[in-house]
Amino acid sequence: FATWASRTVGRSLRGEELPGWLRRRVVMSNGMMGLTREVTASVRTVQPEQWDGRIIPEHVEDVLRSHFGSCATNLSDGNTVVFAEIAPVAATFLASFGDGADPDAARRAVRSACEGAPEFEGVNHLHEGFMLWCDSRSEPDPTRRSQLVLAGSLHLGAHEQNHLQSAIAGSMNMGLDRSLLLLKGRLDKALSCPPDLEKVVDDLLRPLACEVGKLWGEFTTEVLGTIELPDGSLRLDEDVPPLSGQPFVGSDLRRVVVPELEGLLGRFSRADRAGRGSRAENWVDLGDRMNFITNLFLSRHHRDSLFDPPLDPADLAAIEADRAPEGPQGLPSSGPSSRGRPATGPVRSPVEPPSRGVAMFTDAYIERLRQLGDPPADEAVSLFFEATDAGHQTLFRRLGTSSAWAAADEDLPGIGTFVQTVEPWPDWADPELVSEGQAVFGEFGLQIGMGLFMASLPSDYGFAKGVQALARTARLTRNPTRRYVETGQMIIDAMTPGGLDPGGRGYRTVRHVRLMHAAVRHVLVHLHEMEETGGPDLPPWDPADGLPISQLQLLGTLFSFGIQGVEALRRSGVSLSDRRAEAYIHAWNLVGHQMGIIDELLPLSWEDSRTLWDQRRAGTEYAPTPEGKALTAAAIECMRELFGLWWMPGLPASGIRFYLGDETADLLGVPRSDWTRMIFELMRRTDWAYSFGLDRLPGMGPLSARLGRRIWDGFEVYGRDGLRPSFEVTDELRAAWGMGSPPKPSRPLGPAPSSGETR
Repeated sequence: FATWASRTVGRSLRGEELPGWLRRRVVMSNGMMGLTREVTASVRTVQPEQWDGRIIPEHVEDVLRSHFGSCATNLSDGNTVVFAEIAPVAATFLASFGDGADPDAARRAVRSACEGAPEFEGVNHLHEGFMLWCDSRSEPDPTRRSQLVLAGSLHLGAHEQNHLQSAIAGSMNMGLDRSLLLLKGRLDKALSCPPDLEKVVDDLLRPLACEVGKLWGEFTTEVLGTIELPDGSLRLDEDVPPLSGQPFVGSDLRRVVVPELEGLLGRFSRADRAGRGSRAENWVDLGDRMNFITNLFLSRHHRDSLFDPPLDPADLAAIEADRAPEGPQGLPSSGPSSRGRPATGPVRSPVEPPSRGVAMFTDAYIERLRQLGDPPADEAVSLFFEATDAGHQTLFRRLGTSSAWAAADEDLPGIGTFVQTVEPWPDWADPELVSEGQAVFGEFGLQIGMGLFMASLPSDYGFAKGVQALARTARLTRNPTRRYVETGQMIIDAMTPGGLDPGGRGYRTVRHVRLMHAAVRHVLVHLHEMEETGGPDLPPWDPADGLPISQLQLLGTLFSFGIQGVEALRRSGVSLSDRRAEAYIHAWNLVGHQMGIIDELLPLSWEDSRTLWDQRRAGTEYAPTPEGKALTAAAIECMRELFGLWWMPGLPASGIRFYLGDETADLLGVPRSDWTRMIFELMRRTDWAYSFGLDRLPGMGPLSARLGRRIWDGFEVYGRDGLRPSFEVTDELRAAWGMGSPPKPSRPLGPAPSSGETR
């Protein structure tokens, strides 16, 4: 493990694990991170009065380059010291226990090699570890022998990590206090601060310095925190995953029989027996590191591939020639890691999620999708009407005024079987990616909420044919605010961790919406019959528009929630990596599957989804319509009411123009932006800073999150009518977003008719 981890350190020294934007700023022309030692020293010793009073990006880059250069130097020096200590003892152990060796003589030789090693907390872990390994050589019981080996490994890990503590802490925290002093000096000089104002600047920077000190360790854990092992890449800030197809702990470790091992596990591990709780939030913290390493050793105790050499002869030759090695076949020397997904074979590059691609989406295929509904849900609705004499709107209204888990629905003909069916996830669904996608929503759901209702929903109103179903459904329900509330509840339920598990809350909500879609399709294709019997005054459905809520429209809805949501998040100033965007899209792919999108359309990757979404909006169908403009106007009025900011009536219109651009906004008939456009420009320019920790200071937070919270708060205040419970933000998301106890709904959402289609 140490050898493979050392190879990871080498990649870190060269900045290969850094995000591209940071790597470009801190890696020098010689391929190593940081400034030269002379320049680094000058950066640290310069006095504030020597600065010219300007704070420019190059100043920040100087500080970053200085820190990462120091990080690289400390990692290199610390790693060298540890190897110089452990390697001679390991060599003695191997040589002494050769064929025909005297066990007692071998033990004495190893003990002698351990003498003089530094003690930590009064323990010579190097000695204790190798002595346990010596004991294992003569232990006849296989279970005890296995546990003696593991206990010895943990002692050696403790020796290594204790010895590296100062180097790691120095690498990850070095110079932050000095940097903030320099920053304060620059601010004072730039502002020509009188003494009173200098104190204000100092008071502002002091709490920031405390938070940055904590965050710096977490930040470097994130950007440098990948360990490459023969079975794949592991993230330090995520729980150690089990090996593919295997339990987390082997059978010979389930019952601990070696007291020394029991004591070490109690001392270092904070996780359960499945590895939950094994991640290291901050690699600077010794306890965090030992927790991760202990559980890594537990789960990889029998992994023979750890004995594979991490460097092949060509790499060794490169090192001898003072060149950076390229690494073994299949192990990339740079690029993103696979976020801890266990591998089953040899070392491999991170695997991209599967995708159907875009080639099959020809014009003819798109027209076919326009005529295709959701066969299983449509069949359930047809069976209901065949078995009853109910009017065409009966099921639509009933589903729209009951919860997603109403017991009465289980007794309905046709509907009952559909409601009670619990389907497994498709083979392509990656639980880790789904969980990570839901985590994106948990972290940025406030910002996503605003983007969804200022970008995702309005973007759908530009499809001239697709909007016809939305417009007719809106006239049936007569209350746009309630439709948005229903959409919001579905998103909350689906994006809560575990919500999409078969039978889970999100799963049931999504399937309920799927059934409502089928009921809406039934109503709209029978409008001509309903008009003859005194039904709603709506024009008959035009077959040229395809089938209402067709597969094409469902796919567009998936893109508007997923792709448009990510783009709105980035537009808000949030720095979201492509990897996390991929995870968020993958989670929405699973929602789409449970919503009834046919198997041949999914999954679609982030890149393919974005390509198709752009192609759809660039086509001739994306055009102004009276229906699209009417729905957009209703959405703007709804958002005004939800925000409750009566003195800023132009905020929703400015937001739509900010997120979708003037061309799309003009197509939708959005009013011109007023002075509130400055709020969104300020949001874009400032919210990026909060990813560096300002949101952790009391009373501070991203502007986009503050606006987004008003959306979710507004839904809770409005509530839901009918037999359904009030709108609810789940406890997990409420805690993640720092929301207090939910308010009691102040009033129902208008008249009782159902909220059929969720858009």
